Amino acid sequence: MMERPKTFFDYIAQTLMTFGLTVAVFLLLTLFLGNAAQEVSTLFSLGEKGVSVASLAQLLLLCACIVFFRFLFFTETIIRKAGVAARTVAMLFCTVVLILLFVIAFRWFPAKMPLAWVSFGVCFVVCFLLGALVSSCKERLENRKMADALEKMKNSGK
Repeated sequence: MMERPKTFFDYIAQTLMTFGLTVAVFLLLTLFLGNAAQEVSTLFSLGEKGVSVASLAQLLLLCACIVFFRFLFFTETIIRKAGVAARTVAMLFCTVVLILLFVIAFRWFPAKMPLAWVSFGVCFVVCFLLGALVSSCKERLENRKMADALEKMKNSGK
């Protein structure tokens, strides 16, 4: 079965869903880091009081760009003959480069602070792995539903 073409509304919906999950992660980080990261990172400039409007706007822009990469690399609109692994690597590369640019442009944390990079790397890898796990589970459930529906169609035709 062919997937329906993506629309602007699909892009907006995916961006808002990604943004919501990102904000949830940052709220948890704010709870755990509290005021400790307030002087180090512009993302945590309010300390335990929350995330600033400027940081939320930056995160929304980041999410919109990442969703654009997802549509670019995982729909057949532009890239037609690449495998899933190549698409995933290309998207991850573009996402990491974009985040590096955001770190520098918005001074999310000092670029010369190794602990900040290690913390970012760990958080990025954990979030990526959780996202991959959720996507894999979702795909398995959808495949199971499709197989069940196909089996019902076969049985009803007898």
